[in-house]
Amino acid sequence: MHQGTTGSRLSPRERNRARDFVVAPYSPDSEGVLVPVLPTECPMHSASGPCDVRRKSLRSRKTGPRFALTVAKCHRHGTIFTIYPPGYAPYQRAPVLALSADGAAILGEDGKARGDLDTFEDSVFQAALDARQRKAWPRDSNDGVPERWWSTQRRHLELALSLTGIGKAIDERTRQLISTVLGVPLLLIREESRRRLSGYQHRGAAVWNVIAAVQPGRQRALRLLLAGHLAGRWGRPRSCHPKSRCLEELPFYIEGKPAPT
Repeated sequence: MHQGTTGSRLSPRERNRARDFVVAPYSPDSEGVLVPVLPTECPMHSASGPCDVRRKSLRSRKTGPRFALTVAKCHRHGTIFTIYPPGYAPYQRAPVLALSADGAAILGEDGKARGDLDTFEDSVFQAALDARQRKAWPRDSNDGVPERWWSTQRRHLELALSLTGIGKAIDERTRQLISTVLGVPLLLIREESRRRLSGYQHRGAAVWNVIAAVQPGRQRALRLLLAGHLAGRWGRPRSCHPKSRCLEELPFYIEGKPAPT
């Protein structure tokens, strides 16, 4: 997250949604501490001159990734930003896709990688997967303190509706962009957005129909993060390439740029 690039009139939530954020794979160092690939560029990088990015500190979190995140500083631009592991956006307790810290697929108990759709389990889409099967998360603690709450399921469902472009607040232009980014037919997203979404089961089913059609592959988590940006949920994700250590331009259609042919 970089500082000093947005107006002082914006609220903290609005500033967060306006900021670019950096995503990079984490792996253990010689002492077993998870550290990210450190980018050679900061979010304010330009052709005016090279950045000078160094590790600044570690940021512990009570929720989200189960390890401390690295905070970096560009000493040329004065930019301070947190480096998030693959699948995570700023302040999100759950990822958009369940991945290991280095971005690889999580292995199952049999030692094999999960199936394409299984990676949505333990992500923000878990709420929709359970809702689709009429599994409501507990509303009280009469039977013991639950791991998940109904209020969280409702909140994650609303986020999932935004990420898939079927939320009622999503305009047609944004829906088209999300369709292109996710690689999902616009007709499918339109149809799901017109469903009767009054009940949590209907909303979960609509979300599932879209995420089941999202293009698989190593860029899927980044596609979902970009969809969240287009929906106004957070800033623009910048992916650090593990070899070049540069912040990559996302290989998807962005408003203001020509669509790939």
